[in-house]
Parts: sequence; C-alpha cells; structure tokens
Amino acid sequence: MRAEAFLAELIGGSAGEVALTPSDSVAFAKAWWGWVLGGNVPAGHTVWVDRLTYHSHYATMVQTQQLAHFVIEVLPSLP
Repeated sequence: MRAEAFLAELIGGSAGEVALTPSDSVAFAKAWWGWVLGGNVPAGHTVWVDRLTYHSHYATMVQTQQLAHFVIEVLPSLP
C-alpha cells in the first residue's frame, strides 16, 4: 500500500486528497501559493500572523504580498 493510500485511510479520505512533502515549509509554501493564486486573499485585505510564525512561512507570505496586494500585520505576543 502506498503511503498516500495508508494516510488517507487513517484520516478517512482518499489517496488523491493526500500530498506528501519533504517538510512543513514546503507544504505551507505550496498551500499558501495555491490559496493566493486561487484569489482567496483579496487585494487590500490584511493577513495577521503571530510574532512567532515560522520564518519560512512568513517569507512565503512576503513573496506573494506584491502579487496579491495584501498587507501583512505581525501581532505581538501577550505579556
């Protein structure tokens, strides 16, 4: 059984709904680019991120910022 099929069975999905990537950063980048290119981040909107967001995730958002014309706002941590 392929890994995708095994994981899909484990979570109650289908193998076509599972994608394996070498890292969390790669998975996030692929998902975020798809989200942005799919028109899900409208121009002028604000994307809020936690101050402790992975730097690779933040870098991916910055890469798409000019393309989609949205604002990134970093939220402070609570005391």
